[in-house]
Amino acid sequence: MNTDRQEEFRATAFAHTSALFNLAFRLCGQSPDAEELVREALLHAYHSYPHVDPRMPPRNWLFAVLHDTWQGKLHNRKDDQMEGEFEEIESISEAAHTEMEAAISTFDMERLAQVIDDRLRASLQRLPECFREVLLLSTLEGFSYGEIAEITGAPAGTVMSRLYRARRLLKQDLWQHAKALGFVKDRKHGL
Repeated sequence: MNTDRQEEFRATAFAHTSALFNLAFRLCGQSPDAEELVREALLHAYHSYPHVDPRMPPRNWLFAVLHDTWQGKLHNRKDDQMEGEFEEIESISEAAHTEMEAAISTFDMERLAQVIDDRLRASLQRLPECFREVLLLSTLEGFSYGEIAEITGAPAGTVMSRLYRARRLLKQDLWQHAKALGFVKDRKHGL
C-alpha cells in the first residue's frame, strides 16, 4: 500500500476508533478484550483497505470489519498468517494503539456505571449474541436497518426481527427485575 493510501487509511480508522472501541467493549464486556478486538479489526481493515467498495461509507465498512472480526473470535477462528504481518504495519499499529489509549481515557467507567446500572448491563449480556449486536449497532451507534444488514451480512428483515426480539427480551428481563423489587405489579396482559 502506498503512503497516500496509508494516510487515507489512518484518517479513516482514527476518525472511528472511539466508536469501534465502545461497541467492542459492549460486545466483549472487558477493556483488554475490546482493545484486542479493535486491534485485530484494524489489522484486517488495513489489509482489506485496497479492496474496499468505494460506495460503502467508511464508518459502515469499519463496523463491518469489526463485526466480522468479532464473529471470527466467536467461532475460534485464528489466522496464523497475521502474526508475521504485524511488523509490516507497525507504525499504523502503534498509532492505532495511541488513539485507542486516548479513547479509553475518555471512556469514563464511573460515568457509565451511573448511566447504566449493573442490571441493565447484565440483561444486555444475557441477550443472545445476534440480538445484542444488532441492538447495540442500532441504539448506541445509530445505524439504520439497511446499514446493520450491510455490516452483519444479514437480510434487513432479519435485522428488524432481531432488533424487535432483542428489545422485547430486554424489556421482559427488566420488567421482571422491577417486579422483583416491587416497583411494578403483575400485569394481566403480559408484555
